[in-house]
Amino acid sequence: MKLTRLFAIAAIGLCTSCTNNADTESATTDTAAAQPEADLSQLTPEARMVQTAFPNMYMFLEGQDPSFDPANFQETEGGYGEPLPPRFFAPEELEQFKPYLIYNTDSTKAIDLVSYNYIIDKKDGQQVLTGAGPDTEVGIINLQNNMRTRIFFAGPGTVMREGKWIDSSTVMLGGAETLSNTAIKPFLLRINLNEKSVQKFAYADSVKGKL
Repeated sequence: MKLTRLFAIAAIGLCTSCTNNADTESATTDTAAAQPEADLSQLTPEARMVQTAFPNMYMFLEGQDPSFDPANFQETEGGYGEPLPPRFFAPEELEQFKPYLIYNTDSTKAIDLVSYNYIIDKKDGQQVLTGAGPDTEVGIINLQNNMRTRIFFAGPGTVMREGKWIDSSTVMLGGAETLSNTAIKPFLLRINLNEKSVQKFAYADSVKGKL
């Protein structure tokens, strides 16, 4: 995702899949077993985020490609964008998505990785998320007035897997884009909601695997 695209996107709506767990397969080769664990002290805060705050994403990427190393996340593009006007999220529509939202410390706001990207179905009496596709969108919901503001949008081939509140006005998102049938490129986004700024941290190389 190039800077021009990222902030054409951001200008449309400041700039995913949700934090649902993906099945991961363990690396069983001798090579993988011999690899030392990453030294967290040598990583950027954003790279540490993948291993500590985004464990599902870390396990997914490491399971896809044992050579995955969070130290390979590098700060790349950044900029500012004016979001689209927020839209009202009707309480009866929002209710079904509440279990999947990522709340801030006082639960007045939430990161929404789900409502645009998934349809909630029933299977064997359980709720399941089915991808709506093909685009991906992430929003912030103000739960005091039910207004939702889009903070990220991307076309086909991009999945947003994780979200986390850094503080009351900053969120981190973790995702990946498809490069080919056998390769993906992970990325992180740090978004300051007050400054309306986005900073991207892209993986320096591709990772073997599929979204």
